[in-house]
Amino acid sequence: MKKLSKVLGLLMAMAIALISVLPVNALTAEETYDVVLTKILMPNEAALKNWDSKNPTHNGITYDGRKLSNVEQFFGGGVKYLKGVCFEVHKYDESKPDKIGDLVQDVGEFKNSQLTDAQGQINFKGLSEGKYIIVENKSKSTIEGKKQLANSKAVPMEISLPAYNAAGNKFTTIAQNNPLYVYPKNTVDEPDIHKYVNETDQHDTALIGEEKQFRITSKMPEGIKDYKVLEIEDQLSKGLTYAGNMEINVKKKKNNNTVKVNLTADYTTDAVEKTKNAKFKIIFKETFIKSLEKDDEIIVTYRAVINEDAILGAENPNEAKIIYGHNPTDKKDKESEKPELHTGGKRFIKQDADKGTIKLKDAKFIVMNKEQTKYLKQTLSANKVVKNEWIDKSVVENKTYEQIESEKKVTIFSSNDSGEFEVVGLPFGEKNKKPQEAGFTEYYIKEIKAPKDYALIIEPQLFRVDYQSYYKDPTNINGLKHSDPQIINNHKVTIPQTGGIGSVVVIVGGILITALGIYMKKRNSRI
Repeated sequence: MKKLSKVLGLLMAMAIALISVLPVNALTAEETYDVVLTKILMPNEAALKNWDSKNPTHNGITYDGRKLSNVEQFFGGGVKYLKGVCFEVHKYDESKPDKIGDLVQDVGEFKNSQLTDAQGQINFKGLSEGKYIIVENKSKSTIEGKKQLANSKAVPMEISLPAYNAAGNKFTTIAQNNPLYVYPKNTVDEPDIHKYVNETDQHDTALIGEEKQFRITSKMPEGIKDYKVLEIEDQLSKGLTYAGNMEINVKKKKNNNTVKVNLTADYTTDAVEKTKNAKFKIIFKETFIKSLEKDDEIIVTYRAVINEDAILGAENPNEAKIIYGHNPTDKKDKESEKPELHTGGKRFIKQDADKGTIKLKDAKFIVMNKEQTKYLKQTLSANKVVKNEWIDKSVVENKTYEQIESEKKVTIFSSNDSGEFEVVGLPFGEKNKKPQEAGFTEYYIKEIKAPKDYALIIEPQLFRVDYQSYYKDPTNINGLKHSDPQIINNHKVTIPQTGGIGSVVVIVGGILITALGIYMKKRNSRI
């Protein structure tokens, strides 16, 4: 009996030792399950909104947890698979308002956070029995193209495993060709952006130094509240200067009210006033982004001027772009149109009317608008015109050249030794047309002092400014050539001037003729 007990004890010890070295799953192999997620991009917001998720049958195909035989037919025309969408698997937590608990830990083949592939798929392998929440994480998504994820259906998605088909059989694994298939749906959307060089136009003309109010608008997309990034970047060309006075408002879609957006509280900017060729950014804060709704319109306004570096007759373009996204490391951007301001000029040459080779210096002129009601005043810096403005004609009327010159209320243009002078920075043509298509604007130039020994031109001279009145081809930046100047002819004085030697000769001659006439008359009377 004792020997038998010893034998049994020895066998039990060997069994325990053997069990201790066996793999756990050899004793209790836990059953796991696979879920295949396929992300569907619906063709538009209306298709998503009208989708009846409660109805398992669409277009003759019934969804029962198995792989759909024809995805396009089931969801309707225009659907696509969506690559780069991040999904995470969380534990179902009854205590949380949204039921989203902690992330399920990565174990074996199971990865708790993945991106959809080119077929819109993710394989979540090796999930244990339990209840889960599958969540779409937009901040980790990296979808291609400009658009961002907008609305979705069936996400977050509750799943209890094991899941059963209509026949009562469990869905199992991909290896067994029997996983559970799920099809969450989305639309995508993106903000738009437009820029104007006044309230409504993308082409305009101006005096050098004349302030114009630039305007940027951006309409918000579906799903804007989920964005982590929303920025506007602006770039002015060399011929434009940022003049400040920035203001940002939001026009609310739901009530058409306009709400001011506050610097520091709602956004930051690195824009610096009086900066040529300025490039600056407006960065909206996340708290502000969350206040936005679909079709709200952000409106940015600021002042800008054409500066002395502008190429006369050419476009001075500027552009804006909006930078946005759910994922701060995967930003998207979209550019506006390239609106432009333009200004022009005109060159003149003063010469002898009879001998064109003789160029006349020191002729003095003032420039008038077409209506001849205003005169041009220019402000110069480093011998360049930095500002033009119109002054009412009353400051010049009935005044001599000397008075006009001493008061300096308008600009006097003077011909140089070669008879040349020019007027730059004048607007031309119609609004909202490119320089080449805008046409011309007429002005007048009035001589107020003639060159020495030449007669003053009394009538104002008409001239036209258009995109080729200063340069032959203003678009050829590296090969600019001046257009032919407008010729202003002057005639030499042929009538004796008051107080000169000619007057003496005439007077003396007249006296002699008169005396001779009297003498001849008396002589004849004697005869």
